Amino acid sequence: LSLGMTHNGTRALAAEALLARADGINRQLSAPLPTQKIKATSHPDRDHFEHSVAEAVARIASGEIFQVNLCRRLEAPLLGREVWPFYQRLRAASPAARGAFFDLGRGRAVLSISPEIFLTVRDRVVETRPIKGTRPRGRDPQADRELLNELLTSEKDRAELAMIVDVARNDLGRVAEIGSITVPSLAETMTLPTVHHTAAVVRGTLREDLGTADLLRATFPPASITGAPKIQAMTVIAETEERRRGPAMGAFGWLSLGDGVRADLDLAVAIRTAVAAHGRVAYTAGCGITADSEPVLEREESEAKAAAFLAALGGEEAP
Repeated sequence: LSLGMTHNGTRALAAEALLARADGINRQLSAPLPTQKIKATSHPDRDHFEHSVAEAVARIASGEIFQVNLCRRLEAPLLGREVWPFYQRLRAASPAARGAFFDLGRGRAVLSISPEIFLTVRDRVVETRPIKGTRPRGRDPQADRELLNELLTSEKDRAELAMIVDVARNDLGRVAEIGSITVPSLAETMTLPTVHHTAAVVRGTLREDLGTADLLRATFPPASITGAPKIQAMTVIAETEERRRGPAMGAFGWLSLGDGVRADLDLAVAIRTAVAAHGRVAYTAGCGITADSEPVLEREESEAKAAAFLAALGGEEAP
């Protein structure tokens, strides 16, 4: 099941590919890089993205929103026959427990190395695990520890995560039993090959008179890739970003067939996600913008999140 944020509001449906190989095997099967360095073009470019961040900070200061997730879209040429080898390299660069490859035919595909859980449901117990707060990995162990400590002690990043937790709690509150919502973890560490993150766990129990469709209506799209308040943040996103997000920043996963009303499910947020079509590939990298955001630092964060994409591409971002 794939839920995409498309320009006309449609939701694309596809079967999730089963990618159960161990990361070591993925590395062994990783296809060789192209001999020629590929240039990826950013929409918006670096300067315009920083300007968009500054505008978002001003809108936050005016009280219009509290937080918004702004994205850059990196695009590069990629032939249809290169899509699967590219995904092998992407998985090798940043293995992800919830990665997926959707082959849509005719050289089109959705490729994800998402680390973020959007929703899990088991016997009406619902969990969402929003990720907010990012630092790149250090060049050596000492620098890596310093960057992680910087993330864990950052008031800005902690506030960013707390605001999204509040949105997630409110979303679940529409469909959960009264008094069932808890936050077992507020800032747990998640370390990936290219970045450090902090994440939270929000849990609740789905009401007996409601089902999976009600849960999705109440919570989609994920709060971590929209902002707070959610509807107004999406309005800002639509006015600011140069490209539609498509499947990126939506959700994908599986839905059980045991109970058509209250089915178990497992959905990932479609971050670190690329879309290949018509001889090109596009990758979306987003940042959570708050009142304390600095445009240059947010642009650098988006570059850290795009590091695996560029490594798999065998390319670099065009100046």
